[in-house]
Amino acid sequence: IASEVLGEAGIKRIVHLTGFSVSTGIGTMPYAFVKLNIDGEDFIGTDYGVGPVDAALNAIQKITGKISEIKIKDYGLASISGGSTALCEVTVRIEDAGRNKVSAKAIGEDIVTTSVQAVIDGINRIMLKKTLKEKKEDLEIKNNELQDIKISIDEKNKTIDNLRIDFKKNIDDLEKNKNILFEKEQTIKELKNELTDKKQKLDNKTNDYENLKE
Repeated sequence: IASEVLGEAGIKRIVHLTGFSVSTGIGTMPYAFVKLNIDGEDFIGTDYGVGPVDAALNAIQKITGKISEIKIKDYGLASISGGSTALCEVTVRIEDAGRNKVSAKAIGEDIVTTSVQAVIDGINRIMLKKTLKEKKEDLEIKNNELQDIKISIDEKNKTIDNLRIDFKKNIDDLEKNKNILFEKEQTIKELKNELTDKKQKLDNKTNDYENLKE
């Protein structure tokens, strides 16, 4: 029955049915045993119900309610062909604690098996939806972190650019001051030379005066 229930392929299976049995009869309360493998870990649930379908769904909810707080919110059953081998169509609506909602549908000959198939498919869909939502949130967080890093890098680049501008300005100022200093040194040299010339002239005139005195 387990392979039959999980015969439909199409979505990533997080939940696998590994054991399933129901018992019912006159004077006996319907009872179901369900064993699920959820993401590599085995879980067992048993419960009673007003019928084998109700018992099976109650047993499944006992497991999923503890693991992911998944609840079956709606259950629908319809016959899509006539006769003793009529096909039935089961539609379920499932919701988790995060208010994620999905609908799942299964078609089969056995009402209990088809009901379990629809529920397991719905559980896989809602858990996959939850996983994708968490991954999307993680990507948004990482994207925000990358944006923050980019802003930080941009700010640091601006700081570096400003430091380069200041450094160039300081170099330019230094060159300018160096030129001014050089010009002043030249002026001092010229003044020294001029002073030397004047002193020489003064010495010459002094000598001429001394000679005239004699």
